[in-house]
Amino acid sequence: MYYKTAYLKKFLGIAGSKGAYNDSVRTNFGHQTFRFPKSATSDWLISIKIYKSLFLAQFKKQKFSLTDKNDSVAIFDTNLNSIDKRAKYVSRLSGENAKLAIGRSELVNPSSAFIASVIVFFLIISFPLVFLVSVCSSNKLRYPFHKLNSIEAVNILHLLRKYNIKKLHYFCIYENDANLMAYALMKCGIAVNKIPSEVPLSFWNKTVVADSLSLCFKYQNDEYNLYKDTMYVKELNNWVPENTFDLENFYINKNYTIKKGTIGFYSSGMWLREKQGRIDVYDNAYVNEKGLFNFLLNFVRSSEKYRLVVFFASY
Repeated sequence: MYYKTAYLKKFLGIAGSKGAYNDSVRTNFGHQTFRFPKSATSDWLISIKIYKSLFLAQFKKQKFSLTDKNDSVAIFDTNLNSIDKRAKYVSRLSGENAKLAIGRSELVNPSSAFIASVIVFFLIISFPLVFLVSVCSSNKLRYPFHKLNSIEAVNILHLLRKYNIKKLHYFCIYENDANLMAYALMKCGIAVNKIPSEVPLSFWNKTVVADSLSLCFKYQNDEYNLYKDTMYVKELNNWVPENTFDLENFYINKNYTIKKGTIGFYSSGMWLREKQGRIDVYDNAYVNEKGLFNFLLNFVRSSEKYRLVVFFASY
């Protein structure tokens, strides 16, 4: 219902007053996605491609990770590849042991045969209108992608209810529908805790809808206060960077001597995003990082007493 109303609001041009739901709708349609290349927004056939993949997905089996833990807690991430790390992270910081782990990449696949049949029917009757609206829009990805998001929302809600999940630890919060999905789940009685990773909130999370927000860096507190008018959060937690526990063995009971003049530069991976033709974040992130890196190179070359060490993001 919340996704359908959002679709109608956008189609009819109804902005609505300020609030958690209306701001969720704005971020849903105002943010681009990392899941498609930038060229998809001008692809005349993108609605056909998305609907074809959705239709074929209804004949595949949905994968998820189910443990023998008794806590009514689940983890939601981009895929299932990092679930063990996420489960350890959540357990160490919240004391909760996840019963269920869900990967977003699996949510296009149906959670039951009945839901698959409903989705197929839904795809057939909605395609003509979505195709027409898509080809007439400047952003041709927006409306078919919203249908994909709607199907994912249906499947995650069914899974959470099936396994009696009461709380969801939400990791992939940079996606365009993260607020709308959280809002819908919260209205269905599921508590949502969002974890933003180490990325600045100013990129994609100036608006956050959740029961709780668990920050990964202290500077995010300043950002939270800056954007507080669009932070629809009941509880704020201070957690640690996501890879902290993978690195603790390198530092516990060990001392490292860093040579004076050593400069560490952490790359955010924008160069790879640019190379792959994927969406860049706002504020010319790729150009800025490239400029900073070249500046540091020239600086360390100016004197032998300086040394540059580059750390790559786990991207």
